Amino acid sequence: LVSFGFGSLVSRLYASAHPDNVAGMLLIDPLSEEMETRWQAVLPPALQADLAAAFWNGNPEGIDFAGSYAELGAAGPLPVVPLLVLTHNPANPTGLIPAGWPAAQLDAIWQELARAQAKLVPGGSSVVAKTGAHAIPQLEPDRIALLTRAIIWPPMTPMV
Repeated sequence: LVSFGFGSLVSRLYASAHPDNVAGMLLIDPLSEEMETRWQAVLPPALQADLAAAFWNGNPEGIDFAGSYAELGAAGPLPVVPLLVLTHNPANPTGLIPAGWPAAQLDAIWQELARAQAKLVPGGSSVVAKTGAHAIPQLEPDRIALLTRAIIWPPMTPMV
C-alpha cells in the first residue's frame, strides 16, 4: 500500500482489516488521528474554530473526521510487513500549514506524529523527503517509485 496524507489513515485501516492482502506499506507525509487534537492545544482560540475551513478547505468531501479517527483507534494492529514513512522536509513545510498559523509548533507536531507511525510495525522506519513541500508525490515521483520497490523487494537497498 502506498498512500499520501489522509490516505495513510485509510491504508492503515485497510491493512488492519485485511492483513493478508498487504505486502508492505509506504506512508507519504501521513496525517495522524492525533494531529487535530494536538494542534488544537497549540492554536489560539480564534484559529481553533477555523481549523476545518483553513486546513481542510472547508471539508468539501464531508469527511467525518471524528468518526474516522475513532474507527482507526478501534482497528487491530498493523500486519508485520515492511513499513516506511516518508515525511516532508521540515526546513520548508510549504503547502501544509495556513499562513498566519504557528507553523514551527504545528510542523513539529506533524513530524513527531508521522515518525511515530513508523513504530507501528517492528522494523518500520522513516526518512525525510528532499523537498520541503507536502506535495512529495508530485515533486519526488522517482524516489517514491524507488522506495515502493524497496518495500516490495526488501533485499534491495533504497536510495534514500
